[in-house]
Amino acid sequence: MRDLKKPSLVPAIGAVTRHLVADRTAIRLVIVHPSRLLREAIAFVLSRQDGIVAAADVEAAGELIERLDLLQSDVYVIDLGGPGGRGLDDARAIRRRFPAAKIIMTGLVGTEAEILTCAEAGAGGFLPEQASLDELVENVRAVASGEAICSRRVAGLLFSRVAQAARDREGHRANEDPRVTPREREIIALINAGLSNKEIAVKLRIEVQTVKNHVHSILEKLQVTRRGEAVAVLRGREPAETDRRTPQDSASRS
Repeated sequence: MRDLKKPSLVPAIGAVTRHLVADRTAIRLVIVHPSRLLREAIAFVLSRQDGIVAAADVEAAGELIERLDLLQSDVYVIDLGGPGGRGLDDARAIRRRFPAAKIIMTGLVGTEAEILTCAEAGAGGFLPEQASLDELVENVRAVASGEAICSRRVAGLLFSRVAQAARDREGHRANEDPRVTPREREIIALINAGLSNKEIAVKLRIEVQTVKNHVHSILEKLQVTRRGEAVAVLRGREPAETDRRTPQDSASRS
């Protein structure tokens, strides 16, 4: 009896490569999905779209990591594989090998944590479990051209994360402000914790006057007049009105 099992596309790399050489303008895809039936169905449908070629379909990225140079894929369509699925590992593995790889994650439930995790893994396209083949084709073409298609909600989440990352970087740069010494940063941290000069002196085992001298130096270096303002500056944010106006929040607070 004949074995009717269809061979995977991956072993036939030579044939795939010859086809790709013949059509260098086509968008070359690699489909990563744990279900052979589904990934071959997706490859079948996508390969019949104008300007799209399914270069390979595999169960996991590990099957083709060493062959990625030969495949010369433009876009990777990766199934997430459920919460914390191995699709994330596949995306990270591909991005480690090819940092500029364009990735579309499919099968998303749509939670905020899931979307952000996929974005951090390198995905540029996001498709929920209910997405249609037409939406997949649209995403493939968009991602291949350097664009992204996503809902307003997803866009909002991504912009929020970018804004938060910018604030974190600004805060980190402020905390590393070369004008402020390590000891002065230590004192600022204790001020932020609500300690008085006397309490800081006890904790650091130094004289109260020494603490006051440090605080005065910090205020001068950061060009502020209140302890709260100094804390705000080193945390990478604009001083609030309460920072500026709290009477006890001065350099001489005992």
